[in-house]
Amino acid sequence: AIEGILQGSEHGTVLFGLEQDRKRQRIRSYSLETYEEKVVEDTSTFEALVPSLADARRRRERKFTNSQVDPLDQDAITEMMKLADDEKIVFEEE
Repeated sequence: AIEGILQGSEHGTVLFGLEQDRKRQRIRSYSLETYEEKVVEDTSTFEALVPSLADARRRRERKFTNSQVDPLDQDAITEMMKLADDEKIVFEEE
């Protein structure tokens, strides 16, 4: 900026350039240019601490995958309606 003023540029042009540089810096600081994938090394220790976590994750994933079924496909509907070994239906009064 100082070099621009010394070379005869107008103040408005120099200030505009500084504002643009600042804006680019701010956008660059918000953006994620690189990413690292987390590598799961040894889950046995964590599974020992929370033994039912894997089962809960499987139930949740099963719930999400079974939520979108083609209503015209009878086989898909029948397969979705089957209960897994760890699922049950309980009828209660409120």
